[in-house]
Amino acid sequence: MNNYEILLINPGKNPHNETIEGNIKRKGYMYPYSLLYLQNFLIKHHISSKIIDLYWQPVNHIFDFLNTSSNPIIGVTAQAHSVNEAISIIKEIKKEKPSSFIVVGGNHFGYSAIDTLENIQEIDVVVRGEGEETFYELVNAKINSFDFDSINGISFRKNSEIIENIDRRVSKDLEHYSLDYENLP
Repeated sequence: MNNYEILLINPGKNPHNETIEGNIKRKGYMYPYSLLYLQNFLIKHHISSKIIDLYWQPVNHIFDFLNTSSNPIIGVTAQAHSVNEAISIIKEIKKEKPSSFIVVGGNHFGYSAIDTLENIQEIDVVVRGEGEETFYELVNAKINSFDFDSINGISFRKNSEIIENIDRRVSKDLEHYSLDYENLP
């Protein structure tokens, strides 16, 4: 169908300096459900993806993925406590695989989209708000070489200009986003 591979990353806390065992002992860990819902929505549309959670998995899993991917689409989530780790990982990904298409989301990036794009050149698109439909449309556009002008809920660079599309209205039908446990990896 396409030659794009999709990787969703939860940056965790500084994966280079902390051990996985240290992350296990840390209180307050929350599974990256946002990435699970993105993955689930992609599966419903017959698009596969992989999640790497750097709270539990070593960072070399990302680079193993990049080494076997010709056109990676990388989705990275971040909250205020993990934004520095997310930026660090994003910069390493772009250095290792410049063709990587980097999409970020989560509260921090979503609420600071313009600032993010102005200051972090390695990021291609910021998803603002709920990301399931938005990320799917973005992946579909990238796979089919469509432009991003009609995708609601994103900010991106077009040539040297930063574009902020209108916000996406979230579906009130929560079943639209329900997890399909039988098809999740």
